[in-house]
Amino acid sequence: MNNIELKPAIRNVQLVSVDHPFYKLYLSQFRRKSNGINNSAVKSKSFLISMVLERTVQEWIKTSATVSKERIIYYEIGRKRFFKELDYVIKKNNRYIIGEIKVSSMEGDVVSKAAKQLNESKIILSHISKDIGMQIISINLNYKNTEDKLDEFNPNFSGTIFRSVELNRNKYEFINLSPVEINQWGVNNSIVKTPELLQAAIFEAELRDKRRSAKKELEDKVKIQVENKVANDSELQTEIKDLMMLVSILTIKIDLLEKGWVHLTNKSEEFLNEVLQNLGEVIFVTDVIIKEDSKALITSGRALDYHTDHHKAKFIAWYCRKQTSLGGETILMDAEKVYGKLKEDEKKELEHIELFEHKIFPDDKESHPLVNNDYPRKFYYSYWLVKKEQNNNSALKEFQRIIKEAEPLKILLASGDILIIDNHRIFHGRTSIDGSKDRFLRRYWVSNS
Repeated sequence: MNNIELKPAIRNVQLVSVDHPFYKLYLSQFRRKSNGINNSAVKSKSFLISMVLERTVQEWIKTSATVSKERIIYYEIGRKRFFKELDYVIKKNNRYIIGEIKVSSMEGDVVSKAAKQLNESKIILSHISKDIGMQIISINLNYKNTEDKLDEFNPNFSGTIFRSVELNRNKYEFINLSPVEINQWGVNNSIVKTPELLQAAIFEAELRDKRRSAKKELEDKVKIQVENKVANDSELQTEIKDLMMLVSILTIKIDLLEKGWVHLTNKSEEFLNEVLQNLGEVIFVTDVIIKEDSKALITSGRALDYHTDHHKAKFIAWYCRKQTSLGGETILMDAEKVYGKLKEDEKKELEHIELFEHKIFPDDKESHPLVNNDYPRKFYYSYWLVKKEQNNNSALKEFQRIIKEAEPLKILLASGDILIIDNHRIFHGRTSIDGSKDRFLRRYWVSNS
């Protein structure tokens, strides 16, 4: 007789709230496991806006539907506890409607993934109810470049008309909404605090879509080259080269938008010049070399503390022609992360602090604000430009303390390396140059106005 291994049955299925003690314990254990891994990860604009829009949709549903506080599926298999989170649960008499809110910048399988998640949840919940409906609310940030039609947004959720769709013999109610309309509803109802974030996320989604298209076209061209053995086709070679450059530029733009810096190795100055043309206008170029007995920090061998350059430079790019034999590491710090550690009253205090202006251009003024909160937030900071009367400002001292105690990102540029940073967000500096004094970097200030 064959031994048949029976899987333990699902039992004790119930819907619980986020305050359920078992769920809170599960979350605390999960956070401990991910501590130091995910909490420092760079969050894309698409990720940030997705959380805002999901919450906005949840609040929109609440305005005219009986939304259950219990939206966490709790169940046990053997001695183990499991949880599945639903975006919302609506109760209509004895009927449950479970829903998924999907904010994405991708076409295609987003809906099928949501459908799969809902069907898995429905199977588990069938232990407590046989009358379960499923809804998918889709919000595509890249809606301008897709063929998916947008459905009408009704401020009254109960009056919303869903489409009926069928996937793998399961029926779902589906609606595809405009992110702009959801964002505006959130603004009107005091849910969305930074409405400008959506435009940045849409721009990022468009960049990603262009990169996907360019990569696909590049793959097709290379396939033609390999299959037809046309390595000497100059026109095809030019097309492949142009597509490779386009993919590189789009990747650089996405990295600058997300994390504020990008480090490229083994590149030519011609490559950098093409990148800079796509980022904006070069407004100032400096050869960063060491001069004996120089009083200027930038041309001395001394360490350079964290600072930004002139506020007219949105981006700074360095091309390394030669590195010193010891020291000379570039240090970077994300000002947004420093700012995020301040108390709210300290943040407001920083808004009133003005530093001396870099006097470079004819229209430069006497001072410039340390923080400009117009989205996206812009920082302008150099400790040597702090005005004397601001030295004892408690918020500024706390800001400087956090900078001093934070762990920097260190990058040692080698010959042929490129480093580009968002000058309005990333503080930069340099360790002392203790080796050879023939270090040679070329620096570019780029305005994207």
